[in-house]
Amino acid sequence: MPLIKNKYRKLYLNIIKNALSSNRQKVKNTDINYIYYECHHIFPKALYPTLSNKKWNNVLLTGKEHFICHKLLTKFTIGRAKWSMDRALFRMSVPGKYTKERYKPTAKHYERIKRDTAESHSKLQNSKEYKESDSYKRHQAGCIKSGNQAVRLKTGVHSESFKLTPEQRERQYTNQQKVMKEKYPNGTMYNKKHSEETKAKMSKSAAGERNSQYGTIWITNEKINKKIKKDQLIPVGFRRGMSRLQ
Repeated sequence: MPLIKNKYRKLYLNIIKNALSSNRQKVKNTDINYIYYECHHIFPKALYPTLSNKKWNNVLLTGKEHFICHKLLTKFTIGRAKWSMDRALFRMSVPGKYTKERYKPTAKHYERIKRDTAESHSKLQNSKEYKESDSYKRHQAGCIKSGNQAVRLKTGVHSESFKLTPEQRERQYTNQQKVMKEKYPNGTMYNKKHSEETKAKMSKSAAGERNSQYGTIWITNEKINKKIKKDQLIPVGFRRGMSRLQ
């Protein structure tokens, strides 16, 4: 079972029992008796999806109660279930368009939630149970098929068939260009100007050895323009500079 018996489970059940005994009801926010409530699955939907639509499995909690319950759920779950609960708690902590009235954790709480979520995710991915699961095998197979370089190196799968052909690369580039032209018909900088600060940063980033033209010169024979190193001798028939080719 993903749920274990400890003091956090008892606290969780006490909050649920108190909420159920209060006979709470949702009313419109224009009502004089309005209290903000959030619907909570007593048996989490991520762990018990078949129970999510059962009326007895739903309870109305205040924003703070809901946050505390999800915090407690991370304390009496293990393995993949703990990772699911950590992720659910993290999502609750992120402000959104429709969550303005939700309980907002402090910066310290938020940092701890992010850290716990990352740690549980890392433990899950490195666990033997997860690596032997069907979902992991499907994920690996999908990444290998799509040509994911990191996964192919990790699994030792190397095949020329994963490389794009010149025709595929050309088609991919053409599609990208088409999308950009539709989105920005007059160019991405149309009616825009770089600030003086941005111009200074761009100039600094392209100065000296970081400039693609650094240490090179253009030469021409009036038919061909090409770039060579500054310390190279200019071939016979060429001169320094560029020519407007017809």
